[in-house]
Amino acid sequence: MIRSMTGFGAAPLPVGPVEASLEIRTVNGRHLKLNMRLPAGLEAAEEPLRALLGASLRRGSVDVTLRTDGHAGIESTIEVDGARVEAVLTAWRSIAEQYGVPGEIDLALLGRSDRLFVERAPGPGELLSVEALESAAAAAVAQVVEMREAEGERIARDFRDRLAAIAAGLDVVERAAPERLERERERLREAVAELTEGSTLDDDRIA
Repeated sequence: MIRSMTGFGAAPLPVGPVEASLEIRTVNGRHLKLNMRLPAGLEAAEEPLRALLGASLRRGSVDVTLRTDGHAGIESTIEVDGARVEAVLTAWRSIAEQYGVPGEIDLALLGRSDRLFVERAPGPGELLSVEALESAAAAAVAQVVEMREAEGERIARDFRDRLAAIAAGLDVVERAAPERLERERERLREAVAELTEGSTLDDDRIA
């Protein structure tokens, strides 16, 4: 079976409330070249995906992309910026020691400092499992293979049509060849007769 190297497939992925899909796009390439565009946190999925894609596609330039509509709808959490808290406490202690300022450093004092908390929303890389990615990749690869085979069948039909046209043309040539040869001999006879003022030559010399 002829199989094209051009294809596309996509499969949805569950990423909490976010809509996401894994897309696989392939174009012509002499060897298999895999280009992964996955979010941070999914590094562990690259090797299984490469094995899956390599077993099914074998040749071509392959782009694998995880697309999401952003972080809309994902609940964020408030976390303490520990490094900044430590820096603020160090600064207050330094003031107390250097300038002899009495008093305790308490929550009320810390509460007057800015940016002690950070809002954080998990990214797709933290919400997706390797298994979910592999499942989506398998579904997308199946679409790619189906498209490649359909395109390959179109190419095969085109080849068959062209070969049939060539065969038909050869039949015409084979039938016309003897007549053309005789016409060419007659033309040469006339040319020779004209050049030799009516003298004739035998067929062997004309040939």
